[in-house]
Amino acid sequence: MLEDILNLVSVSGYEQAASQQLNRMFSEFCDESYMDTLGNVISIKKSVNGKKRIVLDAHMDQIGLMVTEILEGGFLRFLPVGGVDLRILPALEVIVHGRQDILGIIGAKPPHLLSGSNDKAYKTEELFIDTGFSREILETIVKAGDVVSFKSRNTYLQNNCICRSALDDRLGVYVNMEVLKRLSLQNIDVVSTAIVGEEIGLKGASVIGSSMDFDAAIVVDVTHGVTPDGIKERSFYLDKGPVITKGPALHKKINRSIIDFAKQKGIPLQIEVEPGNTGTNAWTLHSAKTAVPTVMLSIPLKYMHTASEVVSLDNVNQLIDLMTGYLTEVADKEVL
Repeated sequence: MLEDILNLVSVSGYEQAASQQLNRMFSEFCDESYMDTLGNVISIKKSVNGKKRIVLDAHMDQIGLMVTEILEGGFLRFLPVGGVDLRILPALEVIVHGRQDILGIIGAKPPHLLSGSNDKAYKTEELFIDTGFSREILETIVKAGDVVSFKSRNTYLQNNCICRSALDDRLGVYVNMEVLKRLSLQNIDVVSTAIVGEEIGLKGASVIGSSMDFDAAIVVDVTHGVTPDGIKERSFYLDKGPVITKGPALHKKINRSIIDFAKQKGIPLQIEVEPGNTGTNAWTLHSAKTAVPTVMLSIPLKYMHTASEVVSLDNVNQLIDLMTGYLTEVADKEVL
């Protein structure tokens, strides 16, 4: 199931095929699953006595590129979709999604031909996608506005770590699907939302927040993993458990309850502090309609918004255990 979810392609604004596939997958573990007109997937597990409803949220979309121009020699100009780090693009393998999928390599002027310093990041106008086709043939396959994704496959590192693109936040979708699967026999009213358009301004969450009624939200996303060049207070270890965020937009009582439950069960949990906008769907959902108690749980991830994001699958499993146990044993009884 994890492999199927990670292999989906859903560049922000172009998630339709991924939405359809996720809708089919979620429908196996819930009472009702459907897509709204924007492409959000809403999957509902109903309780028998109308208990309060909790939303498990994650976004399905990923950063990518968009074709702007076809050049002589089979080259493509492009612009970024979402927060693409231009520093990692040269020599990257990509897939251009035109009338058919074709492979490409992002090229740039070699350092031998550069004048002056060559240690600066490229600008988008200095980069291009090399497809190997002639312009005439390429124009029958690709047009301006087609999207481009990073070519990726699972690479497994030591300590049960996985490396690939789009772990942000397809991994959150997997976590929520697995939690929903485990809760299928419990008398709990839970909705899982696989959201579109997060990377381009929390678009899908705005629709969900204004159109649905729910009593609390648990947003599952990623946060920054520790690297030698990272910011210490904003980075978290991959071997010390998932992360819960504290801040003015996040519900204090539910946060305390989750932290206490994790300690009781021996599940490691790191603390992140966010004094303002979380930059995630939690920022939108916490103020939806008349305001919704919202918390944010995250998986530490290294090299965010690149084609080689890295997470520990141990953290993923710990987060699934934490959420399943908390929703089964605590949430409806003590918090809401």
